[in-house]
Amino acid sequence: MFADVLKNMGTKRAFVVHGLDGLDEVTITGETRVAELKDGIVRHTISIRWTISAGSIRWSHSRRRSTVNAQITKDVLSGKNGACRNVVLINAALAIVAGEKGA
Repeated sequence: MFADVLKNMGTKRAFVVHGLDGLDEVTITGETRVAELKDGIVRHTISIRWTISAGSIRWSHSRRRSTVNAQITKDVLSGKNGACRNVVLINAALAIVAGEKGA
């Protein structure tokens, strides 16, 4: 539905994602549903939707941790390796592809 709205607004390329663990972004704690808008076509039916899982990109599954958001942000921006950084990287990667700045 959201990908169709983006198409109607003239968006050329987009990913609409939903982590099945409840996140509104790509997650590394489980699977993520992805609807893709590309070349005027939205792939969003259950049979066409594809999923990303931590195992498919060779990262180990991670559990969400209860930490202070400010510290998580500092750690990510300082380049500290870990689950939080990996979530930022995979979501940034989709944005780069959607913006046609990557493969």
